[in-house]
Order: sequence, then structure tokens, then C-alpha cells
Amino acid sequence: MKDPESDWPAKIGIIASRRFGGAVARNRAKRRMREVFRRNKSLFPAGASMVVLPRRGMLKASFSSLENHFVDAVEKLSS
Repeated sequence: MKDPESDWPAKIGIIASRRFGGAVARNRAKRRMREVFRRNKSLFPAGASMVVLPRRGMLKASFSSLENHFVDAVEKLSS
């Protein structure tokens, strides 16, 4: 029997508590992570789920640097 979850697209959950910062910082971090995930969704197998805890340093990093670090981390997980 085929697993129905394997047909679902990959998904991401982002947890940014108030400890992370104010609402503007939390929402910016979540928007940036969603966009990085959207651009690199093909790296994940169907049905994969990922939970991300953003760190304050990501707000100061350039988007391309953030994306490169994300891709490197995902590739390490895949090996």
C-alpha cells in the first residue's frame, strides 16, 4: 500500500517566539525563510516536513547568504 503522505508537497513550519524580537522582526524572519524555502523546494522529497527556528543574525545577513546557508544545511541532512 502506498503512503498517502508521500504525494504531499514538502512543507515548512517556522517558529519565531517573542523572545526572537518584536512583531516586525519576527514577521520579517518568517517571510525570508518562507521565500528561501519556496525557491529551494525541489531539494526536498515529496512529503518532507521541516521546522525552522530563526536566529537574530539572519536579519542582518544578505538574502543570498541566508539562502546559501539554508541550501548547505539541507544538503548535509540529505547525505
